[in-house]
Amino acid sequence: MTDRRGEDDFERLLDWTVREERTLAGGYPESGRQAFLDYYVRLPGAGDEAAIARFRRGTCRSEAGWTARWIAARRRSGRPARVLDAGSGFGTHAMLFAAAGAEVTGVDLRPDRLEVANARVAAAVARLGLPLAVRNVRADLTRAWDADYDLVWVYNALSHIHPPERFLAEARRHLAADGLLVIGDINGEHPGHAR
Repeated sequence: MTDRRGEDDFERLLDWTVREERTLAGGYPESGRQAFLDYYVRLPGAGDEAAIARFRRGTCRSEAGWTARWIAARRRSGRPARVLDAGSGFGTHAMLFAAAGAEVTGVDLRPDRLEVANARVAAAVARLGLPLAVRNVRADLTRAWDADYDLVWVYNALSHIHPPERFLAEARRHLAADGLLVIGDINGEHPGHAR
């Protein structure tokens, strides 16, 4: 039998996000509630099992799924990963990686996003009982960082970090020797991407 600790919790949290979380959003901070709902409007409907299965499969096969498996494997080997979610927004990836077994620091500049991210962590912990080690912080990642990490995750955020060279220099300085930098950016609003 395969040890799937971390991976199963990642999938439980992913399912909760799709099936239940939007019904709780009315209790999230007003400052970012509508933006959160607007951002997640494209998630499958709670009762659309075929769409949920596709979403789940796609996420598990994506770079987020790969990262969660990497985190879970480290956890099983007794080396929990310290992860920085750069430009964490509403905290989805931070929560998923914490469910997989990482100690996660989510960093964003937007206080409204961070308020919702903290409310989401509290709601997930209350509902699922998962120990989500997430700390959400407001910070400018082009300035000096105060901690080291095993993995730096930047998803749809690099195009918002200016200048990216300072961010990349800090990532290089604060990544463990065997650390990973995972960048995914499909932001269609970015002028360079539009061209």
